[in-house]
Amino acid sequence: MKKLPIYLLCLLVLGSCMNAKPNKIYAYNPDEELGVEANEAVLSKVALDDKSAEIRLMAVDQLSNQSVLATVALNDRDANVRMAAVRRLSKESILAAVALNDKNQEVRKLAVERLDNENALCSVAMQDKDADVRKLALRRITNESVIASAALNDRSDDVRKLAVELLSNESVLGQVALQDRDADIRRKALRKISNESVIATAALQDKDQEVRKLAVEKLSNQSTLATVALQDRNADVRRQAVRKVTNPSVLSNIAINDTNEEVRKEALRLLQ
Repeated sequence: MKKLPIYLLCLLVLGSCMNAKPNKIYAYNPDEELGVEANEAVLSKVALDDKSAEIRLMAVDQLSNQSVLATVALNDRDANVRMAAVRRLSKESILAAVALNDKNQEVRKLAVERLDNENALCSVAMQDKDADVRKLALRRITNESVIASAALNDRSDDVRKLAVELLSNESVLGQVALQDRDADIRRKALRKISNESVIATAALQDKDQEVRKLAVEKLSNQSTLATVALQDRNADVRRQAVRKVTNPSVLSNIAINDTNEEVRKEALRLLQ
Protein backbone atom coordinates (compact mmCIF):
# COMPACT_ATOMS: atom_id res chain seq x y z
CA MET A 1 0.00 0.00 0.00
CA LYS A 2 1.35 3.37 -1.01
CA LYS A 3 2.01 5.71 1.96
CA LEU A 4 0.25 9.11 2.05
CA PRO A 5 2.42 12.18 2.13
CA ILE A 6 2.74 13.58 5.62
CA TYR A 7 1.09 16.91 4.75
CA LEU A 8 -1.98 15.12 3.35
CA LEU A 9 -2.27 13.01 6.52
CA CYS A 10 -2.25 16.17 8.65
CA LEU A 11 -5.02 17.71 6.56
CA LEU A 12 -7.22 14.61 7.03
CA VAL A 13 -6.76 14.64 10.86
CA LEU A 14 -7.51 18.37 11.04
CA GLY A 15 -10.72 17.91 9.02
CA SER A 16 -11.86 15.11 11.30
CA CYS A 17 -11.39 17.26 14.39
CA MET A 18 -13.31 20.16 12.87
CA ASN A 19 -16.29 17.93 12.02
CA ALA A 20 -16.47 16.28 15.49
CA LYS A 21 -19.23 17.45 17.88
CA PRO A 22 -17.93 18.88 21.18
CA ASN A 23 -18.87 17.08 24.41
CA LYS A 24 -21.55 18.99 26.41
CA ILE A 25 -20.43 20.17 29.88
CA TYR A 26 -23.10 20.17 32.61
CA ALA A 27 -23.06 22.24 35.83
CA TYR A 28 -23.69 20.16 38.99
CA ASN A 29 -27.19 20.64 40.37
CA PRO A 30 -27.95 18.68 43.58
CA ASP A 31 -31.74 19.09 43.14
CA GLU A 32 -31.55 17.46 39.66
CA GLU A 33 -29.50 14.61 41.07
CA LEU A 34 -31.61 13.92 44.18
CA GLY A 35 -34.93 15.73 43.65
CA VAL A 36 -36.81 17.90 46.13
CA GLU A 37 -39.12 15.07 47.22
CA ALA A 38 -36.22 12.69 47.66
CA ASN A 39 -34.37 15.32 49.68
CA GLU A 40 -37.39 15.76 51.97
CA ALA A 41 -37.56 11.99 52.40
CA VAL A 42 -33.93 11.90 53.50
CA LEU A 43 -34.50 14.73 55.97
CA SER A 44 -37.57 12.96 57.34
CA LYS A 45 -35.66 9.71 57.79
CA VAL A 46 -32.84 11.49 59.62
CA ALA A 47 -35.22 13.56 61.78
CA LEU A 48 -37.09 10.46 62.89
CA ASP A 49 -34.35 7.85 63.19
CA ASP A 50 -30.87 9.28 63.66
CA LYS A 51 -29.41 8.41 67.06
CA SER A 52 -27.75 11.84 67.40
CA ALA A 53 -29.99 14.61 68.76
CA GLU A 54 -27.76 17.21 67.10
CA ILE A 55 -28.19 15.63 63.67
CA ARG A 56 -31.95 15.16 64.18
CA LEU A 57 -32.09 18.86 65.06
CA MET A 58 -30.27 19.79 61.86
CA ALA A 59 -32.73 17.76 59.82
CA VAL A 60 -35.78 19.22 61.58
CA ASP A 61 -34.52 22.73 60.91
CA GLN A 62 -34.78 22.00 57.16
CA LEU A 63 -38.01 20.02 57.16
CA SER A 64 -41.33 21.26 55.85
CA ASN A 65 -43.31 18.00 56.09
CA GLN A 66 -45.95 18.80 58.72
CA SER A 67 -46.73 15.14 59.43
CA VAL A 68 -43.11 14.34 60.25
CA LEU A 69 -42.73 17.55 62.25
CA ALA A 70 -45.80 16.57 64.27
CA THR A 71 -44.32 13.15 65.03
CA VAL A 72 -41.05 14.73 66.14
CA ALA A 73 -42.79 17.40 68.25
CA LEU A 74 -44.85 14.79 70.05
CA ASN A 75 -42.34 11.97 70.40
CA ASP A 76 -38.68 12.96 70.15
CA ARG A 77 -36.79 12.21 73.35
CA ASP A 78 -34.77 15.44 73.21
CA ALA A 79 -36.48 18.70 74.28
CA ASN A 80 -34.40 20.85 71.90
CA VAL A 81 -35.40 18.71 68.93
CA ARG A 82 -39.06 18.90 69.96
CA MET A 83 -38.77 22.69 70.25
CA ALA A 84 -37.26 22.92 66.77
CA ALA A 85 -40.21 20.95 65.41
CA VAL A 86 -42.73 23.15 67.28
CA ARG A 87 -41.17 26.25 65.70
CA ARG A 88 -41.95 24.89 62.24
CA LEU A 89 -45.40 23.48 63.02
CA SER A 90 -48.56 25.18 61.84
CA LYS A 91 -51.20 22.61 62.82
CA GLU A 92 -53.22 23.89 65.80
CA SER A 93 -54.21 20.46 67.08
CA ILE A 94 -50.57 19.36 67.38
CA LEU A 95 -49.51 22.64 69.00
CA ALA A 96 -52.37 22.19 71.48
CA ALA A 97 -51.28 18.63 72.26
CA VAL A 98 -47.71 19.80 72.90
CA ALA A 99 -48.87 22.75 75.02
CA LEU A 100 -51.02 20.48 77.16
CA ASN A 101 -48.83 17.40 77.44
CA ASP A 102 -45.12 17.95 76.87
CA LYS A 103 -43.04 17.14 79.95
CA ASN A 104 -40.70 20.11 79.43
CA GLN A 105 -42.00 23.54 80.46
CA GLU A 106 -39.93 25.41 77.84
CA VAL A 107 -41.41 23.26 75.07
CA ARG A 108 -44.91 23.87 76.46
CA LYS A 109 -44.24 27.62 76.63
CA LEU A 110 -43.12 27.73 73.00
CA ALA A 111 -46.24 25.82 71.95
CA VAL A 112 -48.43 28.25 73.92
CA GLU A 113 -46.76 31.21 72.20
CA ARG A 114 -47.62 29.74 68.78
CA LEU A 115 -51.10 28.56 69.70
CA ASP A 116 -54.28 30.48 68.83
CA ASN A 117 -56.92 27.99 69.97
CA GLU A 118 -58.74 29.68 72.88
CA ASN A 119 -60.07 26.45 74.38
CA ALA A 120 -56.62 24.87 74.51
CA LEU A 121 -55.10 28.06 75.94
CA CYS A 122 -57.80 28.14 78.64
CA SER A 123 -56.99 24.54 79.55
CA VAL A 124 -53.30 25.41 79.87
CA ALA A 125 -54.10 28.50 81.96
CA MET A 126 -56.13 26.41 84.40
CA GLN A 127 -54.20 23.14 84.46
CA ASP A 128 -50.50 23.52 83.71
CA LYS A 129 -48.29 22.60 86.65
CA ASP A 130 -45.87 25.49 85.99
CA ALA A 131 -46.89 29.02 86.99
CA ASP A 132 -44.92 30.66 84.15
CA VAL A 133 -46.72 28.54 81.56
CA ARG A 134 -50.10 29.35 83.13
CA LYS A 135 -49.25 33.07 83.05
CA LEU A 136 -48.23 32.90 79.40
CA ALA A 137 -51.51 31.21 78.49
CA LEU A 138 -53.49 33.65 80.63
CA ARG A 139 -52.07 36.61 78.69
CA ARG A 140 -53.35 35.11 75.43
CA ILE A 141 -56.97 34.47 76.36
CA THR A 142 -60.07 36.66 76.56
CA ASN A 143 -62.33 34.26 78.47
CA GLU A 144 -63.38 36.29 81.51
CA SER A 145 -64.57 33.28 83.53
CA VAL A 146 -61.18 31.56 83.22
CA ILE A 147 -59.39 34.77 84.17
CA ALA A 148 -61.74 35.15 87.15
CA SER A 149 -61.08 31.57 88.23
CA ALA A 150 -57.34 32.19 88.09
CA ALA A 151 -57.71 35.39 90.14
CA LEU A 152 -59.68 33.59 92.83
CA ASN A 153 -58.13 30.15 92.91
CA ASP A 154 -54.67 29.89 91.39
CA ARG A 155 -52.08 28.65 93.88
CA SER A 156 -49.44 31.06 92.57
CA ASP A 157 -49.40 34.66 93.82
CA ASP A 158 -47.88 35.77 90.50
CA VAL A 159 -50.66 34.14 88.46
CA ARG A 160 -53.41 35.65 90.64
CA LYS A 161 -51.74 39.05 90.37
CA LEU A 162 -51.68 38.84 86.58
CA ALA A 163 -55.30 37.67 86.51
CA VAL A 164 -56.34 40.70 88.60
CA GLU A 165 -54.56 42.97 86.10
CA LEU A 166 -56.54 41.37 83.28
CA LEU A 167 -59.91 41.33 85.07
CA SER A 168 -62.71 43.79 84.51
CA ASN A 169 -65.42 41.98 86.52
CA GLU A 170 -65.94 44.18 89.59
CA SER A 171 -67.73 41.49 91.57
CA VAL A 172 -64.76 39.14 91.28
CA LEU A 173 -62.33 41.97 91.97
CA GLY A 174 -64.29 42.69 95.15
CA GLN A 175 -63.92 39.09 96.29
CA VAL A 176 -60.18 39.24 95.64
CA ALA A 177 -59.86 42.57 97.47
CA LEU A 178 -61.47 41.12 100.59
CA GLN A 179 -60.28 37.52 100.53
CA ASP A 180 -56.90 37.05 98.86
CA ARG A 181 -54.15 35.92 101.22
CA ASP A 182 -51.61 38.30 99.66
CA ALA A 183 -51.85 41.97 100.67
CA ASP A 184 -50.29 43.20 97.39
CA ILE A 185 -52.97 41.37 95.41
CA ARG A 186 -55.74 42.75 97.64
CA ARG A 187 -54.42 46.27 97.01
CA LYS A 188 -54.17 45.63 93.27
CA ALA A 189 -57.81 44.52 93.18
CA LEU A 190 -58.93 47.39 95.43
CA ARG A 191 -57.44 49.95 93.03
CA LYS A 192 -59.72 48.69 90.26
CA ILE A 193 -63.07 48.81 92.08
CA SER A 194 -65.55 51.54 92.92
CA ASN A 195 -67.99 49.57 95.09
CA GLU A 196 -68.29 51.64 98.28
CA SER A 197 -69.37 48.67 100.38
CA VAL A 198 -66.30 46.63 99.47
CA ILE A 199 -64.02 49.62 100.00
CA ALA A 200 -65.57 50.30 103.42
CA THR A 201 -65.14 46.67 104.47
CA ALA A 202 -61.48 46.77 103.46
CA ALA A 203 -60.96 50.04 105.34
CA LEU A 204 -62.50 48.65 108.51
CA GLN A 205 -61.37 45.03 108.49
CA ASP A 206 -58.27 44.37 106.41
CA LYS A 207 -55.37 43.18 108.54
CA ASP A 208 -52.78 45.03 106.43
CA GLN A 209 -52.40 48.74 107.16
CA GLU A 210 -51.39 49.58 103.58
CA VAL A 211 -54.59 48.02 102.28
CA ARG A 212 -56.63 49.98 104.84
CA LYS A 213 -54.86 53.22 103.87
CA LEU A 214 -55.64 52.65 100.20
CA ALA A 215 -59.26 51.91 101.07
CA VAL A 216 -59.46 55.16 103.07
CA GLU A 217 -58.09 57.07 100.07
CA LYS A 218 -60.96 55.70 97.97
CA LEU A 219 -63.67 56.17 100.62
CA SER A 220 -66.29 58.88 100.53
CA ASN A 221 -68.67 57.63 103.24
CA GLN A 222 -68.28 60.00 106.22
CA SER A 223 -69.57 57.50 108.76
CA THR A 224 -66.97 54.93 107.80
CA LEU A 225 -64.23 57.56 107.66
CA ALA A 226 -65.11 58.69 111.17
CA THR A 227 -65.00 55.11 112.47
CA VAL A 228 -61.56 54.57 110.94
CA ALA A 229 -60.28 57.94 112.20
CA LEU A 230 -61.42 57.16 115.73
CA GLN A 231 -60.69 53.45 115.99
CA ASP A 232 -58.01 52.19 113.61
CA ARG A 233 -55.05 50.70 115.46
CA ASN A 234 -52.50 52.33 113.16
CA ALA A 235 -51.75 56.06 113.49
CA ASP A 236 -50.95 56.49 109.77
CA VAL A 237 -54.32 55.01 108.82
CA ARG A 238 -56.15 57.20 111.36
CA ARG A 239 -54.34 60.27 110.06
CA GLN A 240 -55.27 59.34 106.48
CA ALA A 241 -58.92 59.11 107.54
CA VAL A 242 -58.81 62.36 109.55
CA ARG A 243 -57.79 64.24 106.40
CA LYS A 244 -61.12 63.28 104.81
CA VAL A 245 -63.38 63.78 107.84
CA THR A 246 -65.67 66.83 107.65
CA ASN A 247 -67.60 66.43 110.94
CA PRO A 248 -66.30 69.03 113.45
CA SER A 249 -67.35 66.99 116.48
CA VAL A 250 -65.38 63.98 115.26
CA LEU A 251 -62.35 66.16 114.56
CA SER A 252 -62.65 67.73 118.06
CA ASN A 253 -62.76 64.30 119.67
CA ILE A 254 -59.64 63.24 117.79
CA ALA A 255 -57.82 66.50 118.53
CA ILE A 256 -58.37 65.96 122.26
CA ASN A 257 -58.14 62.19 122.65
CA ASP A 258 -56.01 60.56 119.97
CA THR A 259 -52.86 58.95 121.35
CA ASN A 260 -50.68 60.08 118.45
CA GLU A 261 -49.39 63.64 118.27
CA GLU A 262 -49.38 63.82 114.45
CA VAL A 263 -53.00 62.66 114.30
CA ARG A 264 -54.05 65.29 116.87
CA LYS A 265 -52.20 67.96 114.87
CA GLU A 266 -54.00 66.93 111.70
CA ALA A 267 -57.38 67.18 113.42
CA LEU A 268 -56.54 70.62 114.88
CA ARG A 269 -55.38 71.89 111.51
CA LEU A 270 -58.69 70.90 109.96
CA LEU A 271 -60.68 72.56 112.74
CA GLN A 272 -59.15 75.99 112.04
